[in-house]
Amino acid sequence: MTGPELKALRNGARGRRFLTLRVEGDASLIDLHRIVCRNLPANHGGRPLFSFCREDSRTRLLIDTGVGKIPSPLPVPGARCTLVVRLHPVRRSGAGERVVPKKDQVDWARAKLVGAGFDIDRISGEFSWEIFGKNRLSIASLVIAATGTVRDSLRVREAIDNGIGRMKAFGFGMLLTDLVRP
Repeated sequence: MTGPELKALRNGARGRRFLTLRVEGDASLIDLHRIVCRNLPANHGGRPLFSFCREDSRTRLLIDTGVGKIPSPLPVPGARCTLVVRLHPVRRSGAGERVVPKKDQVDWARAKLVGAGFDIDRISGEFSWEIFGKNRLSIASLVIAATGTVRDSLRVREAIDNGIGRMKAFGFGMLLTDLVRP
């Protein structure tokens, strides 16, 4: 990440709510988390919400700085939408957490999105492993692209504002949506 990008992040982008930054090299999840948490303004309060996309030897970050954050407008029931979200596909069991089998991951993600207030028409997913921390642990990652309609406006607004699923502080769960009024 370049000096001007870090400066923009530290300054909270002077009132901009969202920032897009590029990180050169092979950054692990903990590296991305540290870059965001250490450089946000002290008054941000709470954990930042961010998402990331790997591009060859670079990583692109989309960061919600929290600056001027007000609740999203209430989506209209029946509105068409397209969305992209990175999820951590695990289920809790008596022995801790287990990665959802690949054959069940899209159905698992569909259930998460339905629980967030969407009716999903089409959905596809791409599974990968992300490197986490200096011990180079692998974390399951599932990028979902879907289209559908808004069923429950309040749940959809909650999902857009706060993300869905687990590991939000490490770049999972931030919904990128394009809502179209009916």
